[in-house]
Amino acid sequence: MIDYYNYYLVALNIENGKAQPRIINLNNEMLKEEDEKKLINLAYIDNLTSKYEEGSFRRYLFDKKIINNLYTPVFVVRRSRTYVMDKSGHRKVKSSIKFYSPIFKSNDSSLINNLALTTLRQRSLDVSESSYLLNKFETMFYNNEEYRDIVRYMINEHDIKHLLNYKYYIKDKKSNPIKYILLRDVVSTMYEYEKNKSFEKFMGDVYGREDYISEIISVLPEKVNVKKSDLNPISKESLDQIDEIKSGTWDNENAKKQFIEGTIKEKDLMTLTLEDRLRAGLIDSIEFSNTRERNETKFRK
Repeated sequence: MIDYYNYYLVALNIENGKAQPRIINLNNEMLKEEDEKKLINLAYIDNLTSKYEEGSFRRYLFDKKIINNLYTPVFVVRRSRTYVMDKSGHRKVKSSIKFYSPIFKSNDSSLINNLALTTLRQRSLDVSESSYLLNKFETMFYNNEEYRDIVRYMINEHDIKHLLNYKYYIKDKKSNPIKYILLRDVVSTMYEYEKNKSFEKFMGDVYGREDYISEIISVLPEKVNVKKSDLNPISKESLDQIDEIKSGTWDNENAKKQFIEGTIKEKDLMTLTLEDRLRAGLIDSIEFSNTRERNETKFRK
C-alpha cells in the first residue's frame, strides 16, 4: 500500500548534474524524539523548523553533509495521486508528489506554533485559535499584489475563497476552512513573502522542482508506517492532573512573561494554546476539560 499520509523533509542535492534527493531524517540523534508518528507528522516538522532561522538550519545540514550546498532546495513532500489517460483512452492512477514550503523562523512563524501543537495533541482547531491568522491573511491578500501572486501559486482558488470568507463558510461543517494543512500553507505564504519580497524571486526558489518528481518518489518509503487512523485514545484528566498542567511549562514563554508584566500583545493573546489559556487564567479547569474532550472527539470525525 502506498504511503499517502506521511510527510518528509527532503533536500534536492544536485551532484555531477544529476538529482540526488535525500530525506532529511528527523531522528532521535537530532531531536531526542523516537515516536515515529511525530517524526513524519507535518505539524511536528513545522513546529521544529519554525524555531530555526533558515540560514542556521541550512548550515547545520551542510555541516552534517546532508546537503552539498547551502542553497540546495529543501521542501516538505508527501505522496499524492494524479490521474492520466493511457494510450487506450482509459484513466489510470499515477503516483506523484505534493510539495509544501517549509516554515522557518520569521516575523509570522509563531502564528503556526499553537496550531501545530493543537494538531499534534490530536484536537480539531477552533475559529478562535485561527482568527488572528485569517484576519492577517485577508489584509495582506487584498493590499499587496506581490503577496497575492505568491498565495495564488501556493493555494488553489477554491481554498482561497474559503479563507477569505471563513465567517460565512464556518456555518457549513463540510466546507470549514479551519484545517491545519491549509492554515500552515497560509503561514508558508507569509514566510515566502517576507523572505523574497516579490513573486519573481519566489518563483526562482521553487522553479523546476516538479521536474524531479520521479527521483523524489524513488527515495520515499512505500510502506504505510503510520496510518491516518492511528490516533491516541481520547484523554480525560482528573482535576488533580489538570492542576499539574496548569502549573506546567508554558507553550509560549514570551506570552507567560507578558502576562506577568501585564503587557500581553494581541497576537500572543489570540494565539494561545488551550493549555496556556488555562495557565493564564482565561479559562477554568472545567472549561479546559470540556473543550479538550470535545475537540479531541471532533478531530476523529
